[in-house]
Amino acid sequence: MTIKKIICGIAVLAVAVIATVNVAISNKNVSRLTDRQLANVEALAQNEQSTYSCSASANCFYHGVVIGSVSCTGTSICLSGFQFVICDGITSECI
Repeated sequence: MTIKKIICGIAVLAVAVIATVNVAISNKNVSRLTDRQLANVEALAQNEQSTYSCSASANCFYHGVVIGSVSCTGTSICLSGFQFVICDGITSECI
């Protein structure tokens, strides 16, 4: 065997060892969530999606006298004005 082949073999072996050690170290640093932690994350995500709700109401007048009301509920935007309400872009008015 020539010296050139021996040096080449040692270099290849060194690269393989360095790559193996690098993979082993990076696998140690990977964080893994337990089933309980995953369940908590999922529960928090569901709460963010479904907890917000809103409502709006307005009185209905006839010649200055309250004769009823109009109301609505929504999940994003609720507004009320003179004899009308808007919830999630849907308008309801007094008739």
